[in-house]
Amino acid sequence: MSIQTGFDLINQTFPLDGPHTAETVIAAAAAIAELWRYLGHATIGGTRDLLADPADAYTVVGLLSAADLRAADVVECLARYAVHVGDESTYTDRFGHDDPDGSPDQIQAGMHQAATELRAAANGHHWSATSLDRAAGWLSHIYRNTTTDEGPALGKEN
Repeated sequence: MSIQTGFDLINQTFPLDGPHTAETVIAAAAAIAELWRYLGHATIGGTRDLLADPADAYTVVGLLSAADLRAADVVECLARYAVHVGDESTYTDRFGHDDPDGSPDQIQAGMHQAATELRAAANGHHWSATSLDRAAGWLSHIYRNTTTDEGPALGKEN
């Protein structure tokens, strides 16, 4: 399966131009969680044989860096949503609190606290993306320097 096939699979299920609904966004988040699970299972036994060519590891790390940057953007949008809902709760009864005596102030405080945590998560994704990008930079200098049954490997020939 190629990188493009992976992109195509996602774009067929979740087209960038929508439709965007609560259900499709939740389904996309579930798909991301399941893809992380897949990667966990794929790498749990070690990656020496799985990623025998450093170029493959470079590609995986680079794509994970890009994913982290996109995740940071999404989580920051969720933080802005939380602030908006918290602020809106002070002038509308559209939202409630599970505390029977919950007040608009509790709703606002809870949503603003959620926004703080979401911003921290977004920063974590930015840091992770930066580290992954640096790791990809180091990996980019490494090549496979052996001859295999299929002929010369990538990189310099012996």
